[in-house]
Amino acid sequence: MGNPNVELIEEEWIELNTPSTFKKMYRSFKSEKNKTKITVSEGIGLYKMYGPWVLLEYQERREYSCQLTSAKRRGYLPPKSITFCAKEQGRFYSYRSKLLYHYSEKERSLIPLQYESNFKEFEFGMVWDLPRAYRDDQVFMAVRSKYGKKEFQPHVYEYERLVDSNKESKEGNHL
Repeated sequence: MGNPNVELIEEEWIELNTPSTFKKMYRSFKSEKNKTKITVSEGIGLYKMYGPWVLLEYQERREYSCQLTSAKRRGYLPPKSITFCAKEQGRFYSYRSKLLYHYSEKERSLIPLQYESNFKEFEFGMVWDLPRAYRDDQVFMAVRSKYGKKEFQPHVYEYERLVDSNKESKEGNHL
């Protein structure tokens, strides 16, 4: 069992922008007593679309963290637009990595073929359950559905978090 005095909240999202650029963000908030450690990882690059396939090609990345000493209510997660640790923000450095995702227009979601979180790739994901990758057939859709519904280590970026870049946000579409 975890420590009831410690709370960890993590979130991750992808912003698809135009023309063909993206930003992927990871934020964690670890609170203990009246201290909160905020960790942020950000990757930027280019994306290409081929039918339902989306290839993210990272070009740069940065990481930073800071401590806040203020009381916050449990379960609070600040809006994505709030910038933390402004003085501690790290510089971008060269980072090369490619990840392939499948986009379902019907479900309005994006799922990676290989599980990845906070820029770490793991040896599991949809591709390990597929007899033939890159086939958009019935077996593929069953495996996609399985990974899209996982509650532990979720693999899906839901479209419902998207913001219309023309109306509400200058940042682009959030997945």
